[in-house]
Amino acid sequence: MFWRLGRRCRLLWSIVIVTVILTGLWFMILSSVGGGSGKITVAVVEEHHEVLRYWYEAVNKGLLAEQGNILIHVDGHSDNAPPELIEDFPFFHRPRNSKELAAMLQRNDAFILGAISTGLFSSWVWIWPSWDKNNEQEHPNSTLWYEVSETDVGWFWLKSATTREIEKKFCMCEVENGQRYCMYADYDHFESSRQKQETTRDAKSQSDDIFIPIPASHCHIKNSVTFYQVRDDVAVRMMKDGSLVKPGSRLVLDIDEDYYGCESGAEVLLNSGIKWDLVQRIDDLVSEMICPLSVYHEQEADGLLTQLIAIIVEQCNRATSNTGNSCGDTVPQIVDGVVPKFMKIVQNEPYTKEPISEMFCSEQFKHNGIKYTAKKLVKHLAKLTAAQLQTLRSVGFCLITSPNSIIFHQGGNILKICHGANTPFDSVVSFHTPNLPEIDERTRQLREILHQDTYGAPKIVTVCRSMRDGYTPKKYWKRIEKDVLNVVLTSQTTSFEVVYDENLLGGTSGWPYGRKH
Repeated sequence: MFWRLGRRCRLLWSIVIVTVILTGLWFMILSSVGGGSGKITVAVVEEHHEVLRYWYEAVNKGLLAEQGNILIHVDGHSDNAPPELIEDFPFFHRPRNSKELAAMLQRNDAFILGAISTGLFSSWVWIWPSWDKNNEQEHPNSTLWYEVSETDVGWFWLKSATTREIEKKFCMCEVENGQRYCMYADYDHFESSRQKQETTRDAKSQSDDIFIPIPASHCHIKNSVTFYQVRDDVAVRMMKDGSLVKPGSRLVLDIDEDYYGCESGAEVLLNSGIKWDLVQRIDDLVSEMICPLSVYHEQEADGLLTQLIAIIVEQCNRATSNTGNSCGDTVPQIVDGVVPKFMKIVQNEPYTKEPISEMFCSEQFKHNGIKYTAKKLVKHLAKLTAAQLQTLRSVGFCLITSPNSIIFHQGGNILKICHGANTPFDSVVSFHTPNLPEIDERTRQLREILHQDTYGAPKIVTVCRSMRDGYTPKKYWKRIEKDVLNVVLTSQTTSFEVVYDENLLGGTSGWPYGRKH
């Protein structure tokens, strides 16, 4: 009998029984969240680096292997920038905890090499759109619009230009004609050249390439991946004949909605006649006053500021007799009429989820800086015509990055006009605005790429909206996302489950959402 066993044996049996129970519970949990449900998760995120949370969750569920998976990346951009080797970043191993995973969520173009550094992928297929003529020009020797290469990821020592201390940095290498060429990303130089570019308004002042070459012997290689670059029309044939993906591979399907086109989020502002200098001044004042801590704050702040614009339009029309001109010489009267109304809204608005005081930058709120900053903001806004103010209101205000991003918690919870990261002087990103027939054609092509029986179903699908950072064409994003999800959901005989990330701009329904003001 159990109770007749010695104390040591009873302890061992207790451990065995508890282990069996816990193991059973673990497998039940995995099954309930999708590990054994038979449904493939389709996660819709806002910014592309946020997919890492879902990829590693799939690893934890046993859907993906810790190493050696295959990534199919359908995107208007390669997203092949290396991450920064910051504190808590998993040093060439799978993230072991939430801190290490959070350290990987850095940039919307630096997530793939971060995943490769942990060994998650052994092959990476980038399917790029045929509208990207710049990418064609970068590969003049390619007649088939298909290239395959080896990409290595490692680390090296670099003396800091500021502290003069030796630091570990990521390096990456490519093998061409039997020779290895290695480099690293100098983000400090890139940001300083970007600031110089915006100051001088000279697109040539920004380096098109952030990569600095280093001797191949300096880069300590840790992981390698086979990198396929293939244009979408060529990918149709290669997916059919099985030359890109072998049957039985553990696949991750990743689609960015900017595969359909990429726009400058600032274009609509500039086309309305708003000067970029004024846009920057408004950005600075808004970010001085409001520091959102969540997407709820982001939406409330947008509603508050667009209501402020509506009040200015009303006052301006009254002052100019609805001529459509700017307020001109009546700016002082506009400020006196608008600011008290705005402050009344700030003080009386019923915020139900989170306190209003937490939405404003703390020092500004404590020292009555809201009123002071609001006066300066109204002075600048009153320089615009009613039509320009309506354009600004339609563009709205949003965070510069997702609350999931590591920089958000390091002072990056900055609110600005929702024009995205693509400034009018940005020479790095290729722009292309599609029309409806082109969207239909790209959807048809995407269906041909994904509706093949030469390979198995993906273990997880991630879809990126790219709205907050200003890439996906705002006019058509709802149509694009509907098409993408329809293609994915009908691509396999197995069933899918669509999951919308909690930090989507404007929530599940997206941007622009129904403002309550």
